[in-house]
Amino acid sequence: MRIIGLIIGGWCWIGISLSAWCQDNTVLYAQAQQAVQEKNYKVSQNLCQSILHKDVQHWDARLLLIYTYAWDDDFDQAEQLVQNFLEELAMAEQNETTKSVLLQTMLCATRLMYWQSKHTDAIERANAGLELYPEESEFLMLRGKAALADKEYEEALSSFDEVLKADPANEEAEKLRDQAYWYAAKYQAGIIYGYDIYTHSPSNRRTISAELSRFWKTFTLVGRISRSYRFEAVSQQIELESWKVLSQRWYLYSQIGYSDGILFPRFRSGLEPFYKLTSSVEVSAGFRYLKYPDQRAWIYTASATKYLGRMMLMGRTFWSPVLPGWRNTNEVGIRWFVPDEFNFVELKTGSGASPDNDYLDANFQDLRRSRSLYTIVGGQKRFTNRWLARVWFVFDRQMPTPGDNFSIISLNAGLWKRL
Repeated sequence: MRIIGLIIGGWCWIGISLSAWCQDNTVLYAQAQQAVQEKNYKVSQNLCQSILHKDVQHWDARLLLIYTYAWDDDFDQAEQLVQNFLEELAMAEQNETTKSVLLQTMLCATRLMYWQSKHTDAIERANAGLELYPEESEFLMLRGKAALADKEYEEALSSFDEVLKADPANEEAEKLRDQAYWYAAKYQAGIIYGYDIYTHSPSNRRTISAELSRFWKTFTLVGRISRSYRFEAVSQQIELESWKVLSQRWYLYSQIGYSDGILFPRFRSGLEPFYKLTSSVEVSAGFRYLKYPDQRAWIYTASATKYLGRMMLMGRTFWSPVLPGWRNTNEVGIRWFVPDEFNFVELKTGSGASPDNDYLDANFQDLRRSRSLYTIVGGQKRFTNRWLARVWFVFDRQMPTPGDNFSIISLNAGLWKRL
């Protein structure tokens, strides 16, 4: 039976091949394009190969075959085919047809590098294409995108400026140029104001912070000074935060801070490495350390983030060893980008108890034994390509043991400018 099955399968394969051979290449190419739209890349590859068996100079089929391997994540095969194609075109007789095909093949080669995040190679290939086709704006776009992804912002700005000079109505180039202009800034200054309402207390809390950020290609440093008021207490806090890119997949967050009063921890620090599992999934694990006048708290934390188009799903957990056991807070959230990373609305909710809470101040002894349910609603908006505003509201229901339940309502707003 197995032999009979193999014979039948072989005849079916031969029948399909003969059917493809007998059909007109125009029909086969249309079927290959349809297969791509349906993401049946293997089918499209077979159809393109059938076309090329009959007509090796069917340039559209050769290019489509290269793209299908790339879309099917077989970049090695795509690279080999595009290199072979470029070598053949270099030896071919130069006419209008071969020049047009060479242009499309060089664009294809550049896109392959960009899609693989080989940004330096993509820039080199785009420059090589511009030497032969200086009026082709797609090379400029690809060079600009690769430079932007590689944090070469001046080169990205130059590329998008040239595109817009030739085509002022190019909306994609204008949007990307705004991004490059934003990221090209070396400094950012901001001010943040927070007002916390305690439903069980006649005294609320006010906090104002000023911060200055410095950006390098793979390193960001943020310095922040905060001043807080509650009852008769006034406290200052100085903080430094940093983000360091270690590789294409790893980056590291760190924090250190000092305060002179009871409204903040006397000393704080933290360290958390982040790892990109895929282009859309990121995980992290780290710690925070808080020292209060009479208490110390170690907080261990982990997070996971998933990007889905214009949506980002977030989850984070905190664990604090507090005798005789552990205190835990879990948080989930969702962020909608409208329409890009600079403009979004978000919703977070969580429950549990953790010492890593801005509201602890003098009530640390009580709240460390408290359970809470909280919700955070906020949004961010970028104005022009220099200003950024953000607002967020927190409703935190505290349930201490012992003690009466109460709520903390926090209103916060921040304004930043790129310098």
